[in-house]
Amino acid sequence: QLATPSRERLDHYKATRSKVEEAVGRINGRFARVGHPVVHYQHRGVAKSLLRCYYRMADVMLVTPFKDGMNLVAKEYVACHDDGSGALVLSEFAGAADELSQAYLCNPFDIESVKAALLNALTALDDAPSAMSQRMLAMHQQVTEHDVQLWSQSFLSCLRHADAEEAGA
Repeated sequence: QLATPSRERLDHYKATRSKVEEAVGRINGRFARVGHPVVHYQHRGVAKSLLRCYYRMADVMLVTPFKDGMNLVAKEYVACHDDGSGALVLSEFAGAADELSQAYLCNPFDIESVKAALLNALTALDDAPSAMSQRMLAMHQQVTEHDVQLWSQSFLSCLRHADAEEAGA
């Protein structure tokens, strides 16, 4: 678990961090051996080059915001899997869910939904690797074709169109 510090001043984020760290401690206290934690947890920034390595090594990425913005971390993961490897489990509430429709979507408020999405992703990696690869390649194409350049051009075009309509009204 990589938890990069963000919005640290918000009480909700502080409380969530505390709960996560307590859960990691309980899990490692119960199941780990000395020097061999079950959950590796890190709460600090990570260099981009190292983060790319982590993304590439991860077979499955789980991104489960309850409500949030775009959740670019999901797109970063997909961008690092240009070979079609990996699987993305994504909250249906993430902004990226609209664009990354090939992800395994789940409702983060429903633990059974999260478990089912994770199980489906893990099963597909073993039982249907070519189908999984096609899903990841489709998401990779979406991410690379719909980049910030396209977004900014589209946004500016909408502004010009709105100006033209206002001038003509």
